[in-house]
Amino acid sequence: MQQDRLADVTAGEAAGAPPVSADTLARAIARDPAAFTELYEAHVDRIHRHVRYRVGDPDTAEDITAQVFLRAWQAIHRYRPQADRPFIAWLFTIANNLIVDHHRRNRHRLTGVMAGRHAADVLDPEEAAVGADLHDQIVAAMRRLKPEYQLIIALRLIEDMEYEEIARVLGKKPGALRVTLFRALSALRADLAARGIHP
Repeated sequence: MQQDRLADVTAGEAAGAPPVSADTLARAIARDPAAFTELYEAHVDRIHRHVRYRVGDPDTAEDITAQVFLRAWQAIHRYRPQADRPFIAWLFTIANNLIVDHHRRNRHRLTGVMAGRHAADVLDPEEAAVGADLHDQIVAAMRRLKPEYQLIIALRLIEDMEYEEIARVLGKKPGALRVTLFRALSALRADLAARGIHP
């Protein structure tokens, strides 16, 4: 029975992450370090990319990513596979909790990780400065949203995940997810508009 659930979960892993066998997941749950290393290698890049975008600072992103996998290892024996919620969803949940904790501890303004990229793409220095400032304001507004909205926007627009994939990761129905994404984007627009920003 447990093996069937594991097979369903690994078959439903989110696109973009290499598939992990049901056997590997079962061995990791049984606290096999080699199996957990396989899970780590399959998911670390995706988790790190997500965390880095959400926190902005590369060093902080490295630290939080390490914490995600440390906490996952410490709690893996309590992980319960579900066919409609792949393993990476559990990792995203841990990451999101750590990101929220980080932002609570660091209420000061964080710089946007992508600002340098925007500046490099624009030849006119004045346009580069305006583009970087706008990006920073959008990132700051996104960080003022509730964590669920931040996560959904990041998965859809930054990770470029499809609705069905995000729904699996978050354990939601695709229709409900679309409504939540609409509300999240509306809240983001309202926050920006309240500050006189109309991208």
